[in-house]
Amino acid sequence: MTAGADERSQPRPAQPGRSYVIAFWTVMTGLLTVGAGLAWIWVGIGYANATASGTGAAAVAAGAWTVLATRGVILRRRRTYAGLGLVWTWLFLRIGLDLPAIATGTAIMLFTAPAVCAPFGLAWAGSVAVGTLMVLVRAIGAMRSGPIEAADRTARGRLALGFAWRICLVMVLTALVPWLVRWSRGTQIARIAREYSGPAGRGAGSVVWGACSQLFLGYELTQHGESARTDQERRAAHGAALADAEADLASIVAAGARLVRVGASGDHLLVSNPDQEALDDRYMDSVRRTGIPLVLVDTQHPRVLRERKLDWPDFCAFQRRRIEYYQRRYRPRAYLVACEPMSYHKFALSRHAAFSEAAWTRQLATMCRLVRSIDPTTRTGICLLVSDDHEPEWQIWARMKELPELDLLSVQIYQPDQFSRTRERLRRHGHPRQVAKRLWIAETYNGWALTGDRLWEQDAAWLRATGDYAAAIDAEAVLVWTFGTFVPGGSFWDVGSGRLGRRWQAAPHPSLIGRTFSELAAAGAGDWSR
Repeated sequence: MTAGADERSQPRPAQPGRSYVIAFWTVMTGLLTVGAGLAWIWVGIGYANATASGTGAAAVAAGAWTVLATRGVILRRRRTYAGLGLVWTWLFLRIGLDLPAIATGTAIMLFTAPAVCAPFGLAWAGSVAVGTLMVLVRAIGAMRSGPIEAADRTARGRLALGFAWRICLVMVLTALVPWLVRWSRGTQIARIAREYSGPAGRGAGSVVWGACSQLFLGYELTQHGESARTDQERRAAHGAALADAEADLASIVAAGARLVRVGASGDHLLVSNPDQEALDDRYMDSVRRTGIPLVLVDTQHPRVLRERKLDWPDFCAFQRRRIEYYQRRYRPRAYLVACEPMSYHKFALSRHAAFSEAAWTRQLATMCRLVRSIDPTTRTGICLLVSDDHEPEWQIWARMKELPELDLLSVQIYQPDQFSRTRERLRRHGHPRQVAKRLWIAETYNGWALTGDRLWEQDAAWLRATGDYAAAIDAEAVLVWTFGTFVPGGSFWDVGSGRLGRRWQAAPHPSLIGRTFSELAAAGAGDWSR
């Protein structure tokens, strides 16, 4: 080897200013990637999205590898670039293969905590883009400078072995974490089933089973036609959305539901949308023809208020207007006049409208009286969350439970810990039966069924465990959020695209989840209104 080649084989001396910049971006990119990975793992655990957890594990590994490689990047070690290339290629490959799960997990985070997740996501994406470019430029420079690693065969073997065990560890973690998520969820469901199976007193067969439609009156059937350039395209989009909604309803009917719940958003009462009312009426005619009792629920996240927020007096006026509109128009058997009161402050109310249980109690008492004044046979209720951040809204129930015009309290259960939390809240604030009122589980499923990568037997086990639990806590009804899963091969993302309707036409019978629901509904109580 010549003297010139020997000099080129040595690491190039780092320039202090440039080295600090490279070190900063490398560490920041690594730490942000670790944070993104932990967030995906959290979403996977919390929402039964195991695939996202696996990609999250790959992101944590890639981020940690990047931070530990900072010195090698500064010194332009070619082996460092090779290692980073391998682990980041694996991460990008995982993201590409698991894109639906990752996109869903990211959407959940943006929906639940936009103020935190949006800036973090932009910072991570920008850091990855800039950091990748900077490291790529340095890597090209290092490659052009000639071989910089030891040339003997033993050193090359050790280097290859080091790469091999590291990348194998990353791949094992990527596969192991989803398995652990599924195993943990299954273990929790099995524990709940053991705890509540065969309760004393009422049997599981005393529970009335219903289902939540995917439809929100007021915007759902027209939103997919907003980008249409012609009337023909708009009508086609409306037709596809209506076909999906009716397929979802048909699968609910075929599964034997005794109740069907529909969201009542009322967006078209704030903005002009001539097509909305006619499409809603067509769907509600389909509901009426089934003969299944209708449950309406006031929605906390009207689409029209995603950008335009209301102060408290304006919101109260809007809520009164839409509840009166839907009550007069569709005459439901039950009307939940609020769903997660504290969530309205996140999705509909201005930041200046502070939460007040006293103000909410007055407003909802007025809404219950309004519903009863239009049709005294309609049951009224409220729906609450049991998470720690929503505990203040339980004071509304404590204040309203003696109200004669309020008939029922309902809760939502999507996570295993919410079974015990619900019992604790009922002990603390009072069970409805103590004041001659009813308790419902108004929404439930095994997490948010927003991805197709699921263990359907596990979801079915969740429904069976929920039925036993409902009997144990003396709940009158359980309403399952279908997420489109009652249609074979269906998912939440099919709704509005026309796919759900086509899937139902191809296989007009309930899926495994629908069949499990059907067994429970058939064994349940008959006429819930008796």
